[in-house]
Amino acid sequence: MTDQTGNEVPETGRKRARRKESGSQTEDNEVNETCGGCRNMADTIIEMNRKLDLVLARMEEIDAIKEKQKQLEKVNADLEKSLEFAHESIKILAVRVDTQAKKISELEKGVNNLTKSASFEKERAIKLESHSRRNNLLFYGIPEEVNETSAKTELLLYSFLEDELKLKEDDIDGISMERAHRLGKRNANGEKPRPIIAKFSFYKNKELVLSNARSLAGTAFGISQDFPREIVEIRRGLVRVLKDAKKEGRDAKLVYDKLYINGQRYIP
Repeated sequence: MTDQTGNEVPETGRKRARRKESGSQTEDNEVNETCGGCRNMADTIIEMNRKLDLVLARMEEIDAIKEKQKQLEKVNADLEKSLEFAHESIKILAVRVDTQAKKISELEKGVNNLTKSASFEKERAIKLESHSRRNNLLFYGIPEEVNETSAKTELLLYSFLEDELKLKEDDIDGISMERAHRLGKRNANGEKPRPIIAKFSFYKNKELVLSNARSLAGTAFGISQDFPREIVEIRRGLVRVLKDAKKEGRDAKLVYDKLYINGQRYIP
């Protein structure tokens, strides 16, 4: 500070203190401004670090998803291989099934042919057996003697033809038997006589005796033809139908293993 002459005038203590105070306030303002900028920068860095952490966390999640995707792709590839293998296996199995089906079909055809052949052979055997028995007759109710021999049985049969069947002497003389014997084992008590099977030398002799069998109705005696077991079973089932048809007044006739009612063959 100067006076009117240009010489400096010394400052008083109050003025120096006031200027010093003014300078101190300016410095404080500068410091405050500087500290405020630092705080803003620190907040910015903190925010950037937070965002960076989020980015890193997201990247880790992405890496985990990528790894899981790789695993899923591997599983999918394994599944595709398994499916391809399964498809190939199915194709092989289908071929095998088709081959087996053809073999089974061929076997079935073979079995059917064998069945037909066996059925034909069985029928043929039954017919041959029936033919071999065509001259046979079975006699029931003829008393049996102790220690009866075949020769004695034959004599009893001739007596039966004369006494019970009432055949003429000339007819009896013309009858020839190849053999005659009892069937089965003798009963322990001997009360019921065993049936007699007789084979006549000629078919006409057998038919003569059989044609007179009706005269035995109401007696303890009986005569029947000698059929194979299979034919006997068939006739047994047809006899019941035969009797019912006759009760109803219809014309019924049993011929071998076939039943005819009013001229029509009966089919069970």
